Amino acid sequence: MSSSAPNFMQYAPCAQVDPDLMFPNPQDRRGVAKAKSICAVCEFTTECLDRALSPEARARYGVFGGKSEHERREMQRGRPVPLDYGPIPPKHRRIAHA
Repeated sequence: MSSSAPNFMQYAPCAQVDPDLMFPNPQDRRGVAKAKSICAVCEFTTECLDRALSPEARARYGVFGGKSEHERREMQRGRPVPLDYGPIPPKHRRIAHA
């Protein structure tokens, strides 16, 4: 991890996996879904997405904050992007009470 990376990045789940998983080919739907599933269990998705969209970092490739390259480009153009952070982790699922 580079010294210019924010502190939260060293604690994020993506820091514990092969970095190639977070940079899938944009046409590889399974690869993008896998990267998003890693983001889905992360408590830093907001910070990560903010950093990826910031002019200083402007991440062009990979999945950051649960968003693909295409989704981030659409956000930067001001187009709405559906929220999709992948599957909801079990600890965050609401249990329906009968």
